[in-house]
Amino acid sequence: MLKFVNDLSANVNVVEHKNFLQGGDTTYYKMQRNTLTMNNVIAEILKGRNHSSDGELLNSYALIKSTILKFLNNGYAVEVLDLGTLYPSIVKGTEKKKQHFIVGFTPSEEAKKAVESIKISSIQPESTSASITKIEDYNTGIVNSYFSGNSVVRIYGSKLKIQDDEPSTGKAGIFFAPVLEDGSYPQEMDKWIKIPQSNIRVNMPSSLIFKLPENIETDKDYVLILQTFASQHKGLVKNMRKYEHKTPIHVR
Repeated sequence: MLKFVNDLSANVNVVEHKNFLQGGDTTYYKMQRNTLTMNNVIAEILKGRNHSSDGELLNSYALIKSTILKFLNNGYAVEVLDLGTLYPSIVKGTEKKKQHFIVGFTPSEEAKKAVESIKISSIQPESTSASITKIEDYNTGIVNSYFSGNSVVRIYGSKLKIQDDEPSTGKAGIFFAPVLEDGSYPQEMDKWIKIPQSNIRVNMPSSLIFKLPENIETDKDYVLILQTFASQHKGLVKNMRKYEHKTPIHVR
């Protein structure tokens, strides 16, 4: 089913990031935006019109797409709907990598002008807290909130990397805090189960992969807690960052 765009005049949000390459107080902006597909475009065209013509538009779109790709494959640059030019380009090879082709795009003046009237609804500073977008069983690829006691867990997100200012304290790490009867969890760290460093296979800002420890109790719910001194870039932060995952994880 084709999906209509609900609000063509929707404003955009902008996030301000610190520029660590230049140093000082310099910052740069990143715009948060949604990506629409050609199905969205066609649905918008058909608003208030006879929907029996959507198949014809989709077929035309498929023909245009395949023809453009054919021309690109033959080395041509292609102007697309007066919005800009797609063109092939070559990257010189090195000893380790052969030369290869990439595709570029140069927007037209008309496309550039179209974005001049975008309205910004807010400009917010970059969040320093971690975020998790998906937790899955690494071996099966199934997205779950429950795992067996010997599972390998993969977490996707941002600002996830675990790093300690003083490893001997054991404050930083990946923890499973048991859920109590009232839905809370004990605040004492010695009641949490820590994933041993030897069980952590991948420790990156965008991904964590680890094996559940043998001492984790089964048939219980846990709150996943990440604690780290890792900064958003290189180095450490003074105050430890803590993240609690909202959805309990069941170990069965």
